[in-house]
Amino acid sequence: MILSEYLNIINFRLKNIFEEIFPYKFYSAVKHLLINEGKRLRALLTLLTYNYFREDLERCINLALSIELIHTASLIHDDVIDRGEYRRNVPTVNKLYGENLAIIAGDLIFAKAFQLAGSYENKNIIDNIYRMCKELAEGQSIELLKSGNLNISEEVYLEIVSRKTASIFKYALKLASILAGAGSREVYIFERIGKFLGIAYQIIDDILDISGRIIGKDKLKDLKFLRPNIILIHTYSKLKEDERKRFIEYIRRGDFEKIIQIINRYGSINYAKRRANDFIKRSLKYIKMLEKNSKREKLEEVARFIISREY
Repeated sequence: MILSEYLNIINFRLKNIFEEIFPYKFYSAVKHLLINEGKRLRALLTLLTYNYFREDLERCINLALSIELIHTASLIHDDVIDRGEYRRNVPTVNKLYGENLAIIAGDLIFAKAFQLAGSYENKNIIDNIYRMCKELAEGQSIELLKSGNLNISEEVYLEIVSRKTASIFKYALKLASILAGAGSREVYIFERIGKFLGIAYQIIDDILDISGRIIGKDKLKDLKFLRPNIILIHTYSKLKEDERKRFIEYIRRGDFEKIIQIINRYGSINYAKRRANDFIKRSLKYIKMLEKNSKREKLEEVARFIISREY
């Protein structure tokens, strides 16, 4: 069976993973994002990593499902925090069902992810699932604490991104290689590949948010909430004190034309693109440590997709 067929199985399983219907409104909230398919990129990377070592992909499906469910639950909670209204071209769970039900729906999805991970009866997998969720929560917390303040270093930004976004990528690849029985060197290589792919992915998200080209999501969310965004941080670092005050005032007024003029003056979008490329190159450096074959080429394809994506 080829990889795309396994992704079809994952999509089918995600859509049917909660068969309960009572209370109907609650389970509709739980299933909402699972039915409306995303890129399933984290599940794909989980399968690709496992498949690099082994062919019995059926054994990896529960892990890929667990990773994707954790990602989905984190999106639901993220949208509650940001009061987001659109995700994957549809209204968010909190917009349709309210914030309280959305939080509980996310909690149940997390619980299901832990059950699936526990099906392996491998303490190493359970421990790393916990570490992934811990880093994810820490990254979200640091981002919230730093929101409203653009006067932060790129190092702090990368710390947030490494935990909030890149942790799921990193642990998806690490866990898949552990499940496949890889040696410590290979596990480390895949962990690094995942981390750098995840950081690049978030930087591209930052670019799409500021350029207003994110499809199916709330646009300009980072501007609205002054979330740490590499473009805004880079621009802000170049401004003098009086310019910083005007820049923040333009953001508060929603004067997008003026904001973009200032961002373009300092080449911040191009800077962000260069940084994303830097991290893709780092991931490719580790990918090239693997034996050259068709399976390695698939990982390289994913890296190229991440740097060129427009959604």
